[in-house]
Amino acid sequence: CVVGESGIGKSMIPETYANENGIGFINLKGSGLLPEDVRGFGTMRRDVNMQWLRAPSADASDRLASAVEAYVKAPVHYAFNLMPQLAQAFEPGWKGILFLDEFAQASREVQDVYFQLIYDRRIDEKVLSDDVIVMTAMNPPGLSEYALNPLTKAAEDRLEFYVYKPVYTEWCTWAESYG
Repeated sequence: CVVGESGIGKSMIPETYANENGIGFINLKGSGLLPEDVRGFGTMRRDVNMQWLRAPSADASDRLASAVEAYVKAPVHYAFNLMPQLAQAFEPGWKGILFLDEFAQASREVQDVYFQLIYDRRIDEKVLSDDVIVMTAMNPPGLSEYALNPLTKAAEDRLEFYVYKPVYTEWCTWAESYG
């Protein structure tokens, strides 16, 4: 977890690294996200036996009745469809940084889904590609008006924190190099 004040480069540094090394970069900003934005939207699915399509029948109403019966009898399950931006991180062979930004601005429910990505490298049955680096960032807890939801004790104990502190002369050198 990268910690630092707004504008210090918490997002830009890993994105620049990804671009310079030819790997992907996904930035999910925690503020304003709902859990289903990260976890995916549940969609009811039925495993319909399509045998009725192959059955010879001259009567269209018989075929329709068979279709409705097959649909009603089919087992129901729910699948979660990830947003396309995030889904690529679960594709085998995808290499990149999954950056969970504005961690402390995320709702507790979104933080819970972020935890699943950080600790388990998965969401439900979907597992991140082996070459995905998961990072998170936030403003300093307790010292910033932007930290809306304090981290749980479990998160504080399990995350490794890297604090970015501004150094005026280094920032000026960086700013000059970027015009």
